[in-house]
Amino acid sequence: MDLPVRILFTVPHLAPGGTEWFLISLLRHLNPEIFDPAVCVLDSGGRLEKEIEDLGVRVFQAPVYVPPGAGLRLPEFIFRAARKMRRYGFVLQHSLCYHDDWTEGAVARIAGVKAWLVRKADMRTPQGRFLWRYRLADRIVANSSAIRDAFFANGRFGGKTRVIHNGVDTRRFRPGQDIARWRERLQVPTGGLLLGFVGTLKPEKDHATLLRALAKTSEKPNGRIILALAGGGPLREPLERLAANLGITRQVRFLGDVEEVPEFLRSCDGFVLSSAREGFPNALLEAMSTGLACIATDCGGPRDVIQNGYNGWLVPPRDANALGAAIVQWAESPQRRAAFGLEARRTIEREFTVEQMVRKYEEVYLELLEEKGVRIPVHRGRSR
Repeated sequence: MDLPVRILFTVPHLAPGGTEWFLISLLRHLNPEIFDPAVCVLDSGGRLEKEIEDLGVRVFQAPVYVPPGAGLRLPEFIFRAARKMRRYGFVLQHSLCYHDDWTEGAVARIAGVKAWLVRKADMRTPQGRFLWRYRLADRIVANSSAIRDAFFANGRFGGKTRVIHNGVDTRRFRPGQDIARWRERLQVPTGGLLLGFVGTLKPEKDHATLLRALAKTSEKPNGRIILALAGGGPLREPLERLAANLGITRQVRFLGDVEEVPEFLRSCDGFVLSSAREGFPNALLEAMSTGLACIATDCGGPRDVIQNGYNGWLVPPRDANALGAAIVQWAESPQRRAAFGLEARRTIEREFTVEQMVRKYEEVYLELLEEKGVRIPVHRGRSR
């Protein structure tokens, strides 16, 4: 087969989010001599569309699956969608869609796609037709061992499931000292400690437990700890009320969406993740790459990157007492903060860079093509 190989990435939309930023990282580093990518969205107009187009990657809208409710007309709708997709001539299709629907695989097959790859990056239990989706997939990629073990450990899926962790740009997220502006803005007192969080304020992040844990530290390091929550979301007002009820309003900063995430992280003394469930959190990787001592709940993915007591703290989810105790240890031990931060950065450089992630995906793509009898005259792992 002539190079480069045409590969399609499907995603619901291109509004900013973990999956969408993952896609941009992949596209930035994919080897252009081997792969010619395009992106298909179900809903156009997302803020990140231009960023992808600026990489020279085509973005278009098309119905790559059939929504529920087609009834007896389901075969007609599948063949109609496949006819539209066939003219593009894609050889590989990598699905980043959140819906657990088998019809995307059927459309890809009929459209002539040689191999269909599905990624699962969350701990939500799939419902309904998900089994057929993963049965049709030629490869399943889980972004953490927790996802693999929870959903794909049995014999039917185990042989075609791979774990490929998310990767982080270690040049962008690096240790540094450009901290004064952010700390002044956040009114961190002299001698105070800034504990950061980055992410959407939504139920699965369990900020309520985090606020209760912070309240339990008030008798220990006192008001020296400032918790800064970078991210908007539907729970902001309820969380502000909870902070007031707990008497910690002066210690909590609700920042809304933050554009300068690397600079914000470099201003922090540590990072906390309080999620009740999490596939493999990008924000935790970014904080560790920045050299921060991190506290995370053992909610799934974090156990793949944090070794408790070596490069961070790992505590049970939904346990304000355990989380509060870890925050106190973090606050009262500058030596451990420094040591854990150093080991966190080393862990990322050793195992979780974006270049390593892309190389592993390229290896899976080439492996799939080889299984399908498609000869590619290249060596594996030549990501840029």
